[in-house]
Amino acid sequence: MDHSEEQQMEIEALQAILEDDIQEFDGTRPEGWPTGIPLWVIAVRPSEDAVVQEDAIPLLAELVFAQPPGYPDEVPLVKARSVQGLGDADAAALQSCVDAAAQENIGMSSVYALVAAAQEWLSEKASAGVEVAVDPLEAKKAAEEAEERRLAELRRLGTPVTPATFAPWKQRFYAELAAAAERKRAQLADDTKGKLTGKAFFLQADSRRGDQVGGEEEEFSGDDISDAEDIDYSDDDDDGMLDQL
Repeated sequence: MDHSEEQQMEIEALQAILEDDIQEFDGTRPEGWPTGIPLWVIAVRPSEDAVVQEDAIPLLAELVFAQPPGYPDEVPLVKARSVQGLGDADAAALQSCVDAAAQENIGMSSVYALVAAAQEWLSEKASAGVEVAVDPLEAKKAAEEAEERRLAELRRLGTPVTPATFAPWKQRFYAELAAAAERKRAQLADDTKGKLTGKAFFLQADSRRGDQVGGEEEEFSGDDISDAEDIDYSDDDDDGMLDQL
């Protein structure tokens, strides 16, 4: 397919999509543009869903364009013009926007892409400074959904360890260790309350054994010793026992 046929097909597609917003241009040809190629003009407005102030002047711009012989392998000729609500600075900014879009689309039919870029720019311009009323319930729901997505992503990937996240975890960890040690000491104190230590137990046992030994010594003293002294161990008895043998 040669360039002229491709260019004609693009014009027919634009006419079908844009209808009355695209017309042949019969005004003054922009300076430096070659003669002998048809010019077209497209009216561009902000998108219908753009939020604008009620008393704001509606924005309207035009894109005058032509398809040079080498298009679409070269950029189309495009001139952005203000029709309503735009100053010279706005027109220059819009021109920069469509020029950038043209460069991005070299090699393909791009006029409709330029129209879309211009419409987006106008929508942002119309919405600038406008405070959009937000439904509190919708805002809450959106925030909850965003938080759920964030948590789901954390569950999938895990929490990244950084100095900022590690420091609070380390502080909590050591605090939990200290609390556990304190609980263990308190429990040990309760368990040993009223009980003898090992050293005290053995000292007490030694004391009891000492008392028992002292008591036995007293039982074999006194009268028992006197009774033993009364026994007669005379030799006569011994001699009688020998005679019997």
